[in-house]
Amino acid sequence: MMPLWLQGWLTPCPTAARRLGYLREVLNIRRCWRWWREAWEPHFARTRETIRKAIARCPQRRTAVVIGSGWLHDVPLDDLAAAFGEVRLVDVIHPLPVRWRVRRYTNVRLVPHDITGTTDAVYRRPTTPLPTSAPTLFQDDATIDLVASVNVLSQLPYLHVEHLLGRVAEREPVFAYARQVIRAHLAYLAAMPGVKAIVADAASTRVDGRGQVRERTSTLYGEPFPWAGETWTWRLVPVSGRPPFDTYLREVHGVVL
Repeated sequence: MMPLWLQGWLTPCPTAARRLGYLREVLNIRRCWRWWREAWEPHFARTRETIRKAIARCPQRRTAVVIGSGWLHDVPLDDLAAAFGEVRLVDVIHPLPVRWRVRRYTNVRLVPHDITGTTDAVYRRPTTPLPTSAPTLFQDDATIDLVASVNVLSQLPYLHVEHLLGRVAEREPVFAYARQVIRAHLAYLAAMPGVKAIVADAASTRVDGRGQVRERTSTLYGEPFPWAGETWTWRLVPVSGRPPFDTYLREVHGVVL
């Protein structure tokens, strides 16, 4: 198995995204998946099942778009490739093993794309007023019958916020930018053609070893999740720190529109 550092070195990544930590974050996700695969799998299974339900709702199956394809841990790629004439996997970075994996599918295409449209601006000009996100990718493509946003909503502004907090005088404009990015993504999904599926975490809870909730925060920077659907808990960090060992949980929503 190729070591992660070599995978990272060989994986294409735009300069601004690399400087903001995208590649580091992608590799860290893989590292954590190796540690906590058993704890993460129920969440990934629920995510894949949500996408399968969306597939079943599609009267036509021409083109499917997956936003936040990542490592494909939570994407039922075999089902999508069998069901649709074309599958487009959208992410800022497509890791090297994913590039190898999709080569066996003749109808799967990788689309490197920053869905927020703000990464370059945030990196090159981290001052207020901050950029506005207005995603339009494939919005006018009438052949799209399914769009899936996969565990990416809370992550869209995350690295941007981390970068900006050390570079701007006031914190609130940074959080306002993050909320706008999230609203823009939700509006983008609502405006897309076809059936939509979204799986997103909305809250994080820290529970200590005695089962007491120590902290609960919004992962959407206070922005409400607008749609009702299934909910479940993702054991993001099964145990952390010293005894009595805290556990970090994510409240996840899975919705088909």
